[in-house]
Amino acid sequence: MCGQFRQPCIVQGIGTIPSFASIPFFKRAVELDPRFAMAYARLSVGFDMAGEVDLTTENMRNAYELRRKVSERSSSELTPPRKSAH
Repeated sequence: MCGQFRQPCIVQGIGTIPSFASIPFFKRAVELDPRFAMAYARLSVGFDMAGEVDLTTENMRNAYELRRKVSERSSSELTPPRKSAH
């Protein structure tokens, strides 16, 4: 949890700030690089914290569509986990 906001934080990349406060930073990142999949993924987290369901979905969809153009590590973070067969 982050300080006075008591919200989950995003630590990677831009320091520790509440995830909804990161929205302007990640919006700027995708303006500079529209193929920045992780920025879209982080935007979806910020919009989720702000209660913006449509924007959460839109940004996660963008991140998922771009997953093939990122490193293997980043791609695994953008791919939903598979259900294990038991």
